[in-house]
Amino acid sequence: MNDVNLDNRVLTIREGKGEKDRIIPLNLILIEILREYLKDRRRMKRECPYFFTAMREDKKMGDKVIPRLVIKLREKSKIYFYPHMLRHTFAVLMLEGGCDLFSLSKMMGHSDIKTTTIYLSTTTAHLQEQIKKHPLDFV
Repeated sequence: MNDVNLDNRVLTIREGKGEKDRIIPLNLILIEILREYLKDRRRMKRECPYFFTAMREDKKMGDKVIPRLVIKLREKSKIYFYPHMLRHTFAVLMLEGGCDLFSLSKMMGHSDIKTTTIYLSTTTAHLQEQIKKHPLDFV
């Protein structure tokens, strides 16, 4: 519970990918969703120190929940994805949205910024948008 700070809009990841700690900023839409979850959690009288709890018991969510959730989401959405693909998509979208490489590197938990450059592959449309930023582009 201490790792999710909705007031300061941050999530602390402890021993995430690569067993690295990191702090992730949270967007307002996700914060509202998490606040609703916390209301349900209080209604269910959950006191477990873990943020996400089991459905039927006051203990942490099981390790098999996320893989099962991914399978259900793939079936319902008819979109094939896997958890690491979501991480990759997040990184590419952040870069395409204008996030700087250093900040993304910190969010991804990369100890070397060179690792983050693998997400720099972009679409032609994105490159065309970027060229418009040149000061001599008059169109």
